[in-house]
Amino acid sequence: MSSGTGPGPGAETEPDPAPQGVGFLLDVAHWARRRAWEASLADLGLAAPQAAVLRLVGARPGSGVRRLAVRSAPTR
Repeated sequence: MSSGTGPGPGAETEPDPAPQGVGFLLDVAHWARRRAWEASLADLGLAAPQAAVLRLVGARPGSGVRRLAVRSAPTR
């Protein structure tokens, strides 16, 4: 018999609908910022990969195409 102090053994509880851990909140903030950035890029007719290339070129003016390709290649 239940004592009225909460769910008994084996009772199902609802999962927390909004986790509040720091990692979760950072992820939410990241994706909100990413969506806003992509929306502002869309206003310029750019996609995220195109903006990344422009940022890379702007950070290394005068670099050749080969050097930019090596710098932008993912590492394994």
